[in-house]
Amino acid sequence: MKNLPVLILLALLLTTTHVLAKKGGKPGGGGASADYTAALVSGGFRFSAVDVSAQKKGNIFNNNSQLTMYRSDDPRSADQATWDGVFDACLPATLLSNPVNSIFVGAGDWEITNSGGRVAGTAGSDVRIRFHNIIDGTADIDFDLIGELDSDGQFLPAAGSSSVITLYRAKIYAVDNERHLGCNSGEFNLAYSVSLEVCHKDDNGSGCD
Repeated sequence: MKNLPVLILLALLLTTTHVLAKKGGKPGGGGASADYTAALVSGGFRFSAVDVSAQKKGNIFNNNSQLTMYRSDDPRSADQATWDGVFDACLPATLLSNPVNSIFVGAGDWEITNSGGRVAGTAGSDVRIRFHNIIDGTADIDFDLIGELDSDGQFLPAAGSSSVITLYRAKIYAVDNERHLGCNSGEFNLAYSVSLEVCHKDDNGSGCD
């Protein structure tokens, strides 16, 4: 019986370790993990698939990837019309360079959200990819590309599968403190839609076809 206190202590330590391991979840913070990827695959704004992490509530994807996107150099293309339409909505025209040829988005300065309170995750709920703190000259720019879910559960596709969400509206906000200029466009329709693809990696961590 001399060893009983030691055995009890070991049992408590093992139990505590097991609970903490379960509570901690996978890497990524707050129990989230980079089990998903996101990409803009068509339209005036595009970037290749990068890892994103779903928050616990399942209605926000965060990331740790910087992005660079470029304006199409074809003046007849739908992509250029879509890109220019977003930045042309930011008045006065002297606020931004004309045209805006590229944008850089820092790691963590963008996210994908599915809002709507209790109806989030259901068909018709709002989806936005939000870009923050984009610098063009001296102006600080934020803008959203906006769509909605076509079907329930589309925001968090099943493991090994992907979903494509059509973004057909936008909103842009910019401020230039040095020249005391600013704009807030409100929501408006894009010239042509942009496609957001979300992939849920399979159990082996592989992406989607």
